[in-house]
Amino acid sequence: MRFRLKKGFLRIAVLNDFSLDAPLVAVAWQVVIAKSLSVTLDAHHHLILGISVWLCYSADRFSEPRQVVAMSSRRYEIYKKHKFVFLVIWVTLLLLALSLSFVVLPLDCFFWGVPLFVLSVANLALCLRESHSGIPSPVFKELRTAGILALGCFFFPAYESSPEAMNSSMTIVVLFYLLFINCVSVSRWELANDHRRGSLSFLQRTPKLLTALSRTKLLAALALGVVLASGMSICLGTFLLAHALTIVVFVLWLDEISFLDEDEKRKVIDQGYWVLPLLMLSLDHAGLF
Repeated sequence: MRFRLKKGFLRIAVLNDFSLDAPLVAVAWQVVIAKSLSVTLDAHHHLILGISVWLCYSADRFSEPRQVVAMSSRRYEIYKKHKFVFLVIWVTLLLLALSLSFVVLPLDCFFWGVPLFVLSVANLALCLRESHSGIPSPVFKELRTAGILALGCFFFPAYESSPEAMNSSMTIVVLFYLLFINCVSVSRWELANDHRRGSLSFLQRTPKLLTALSRTKLLAALALGVVLASGMSICLGTFLLAHALTIVVFVLWLDEISFLDEDEKRKVIDQGYWVLPLLMLSLDHAGLF
């Protein structure tokens, strides 16, 4: 059973080599948030978000090869062998995302998205600066990544929802925390490899803080369980919190299992972040959840 589970997850973990898991995670959680806010999104919302997230995540290829290190992860090795093809695909998708956004989105929605675009570009610039200088920003990358991705997943559902549905700020807080513990877990599992590459983040250079943030998962699982069991989730959003509890328990489980090494866990966690929400959405659609 454990072997089949490992084989199944690692088979789709190849998506990580091409940064395809990040768009899947973003689109899956955009669907969850839209359903939680009783919003219907169109296909172009998911396409724009998916392309935009891929562009942001794959853009780190531009910084990693500049680092003077002999050891790179597989996704960077693939980039080094196919630089021109990657650049053509990246520029083509950037133009597609911009043109599609301008054509199909309402003008006010397009301009509301400009600050998020600026944040993404600023984050890329900061990543490049960290790569060149070797000095990580105190605004650590785990925080930046989780914050920008959470805002991206939240943007279209928030725009399409009624003002009454947006009275609670819990949706963005819950989503940010789920993405943040993903980033924290990955940083913890990649600590040894990143140390050898000479690319430690600010949080990785303060391992006590990294460990302390990682340990919040158990408290979060207990809190979510109490809220769901007590019925308080009705006002906070039962659908979203049930997904949140599932993800937190999944990450806790990954921490404890021994049949995956740390590199395999790093790949598996991202697959769980889109497979589990889509599975729960399918069960809900079938009336089984």
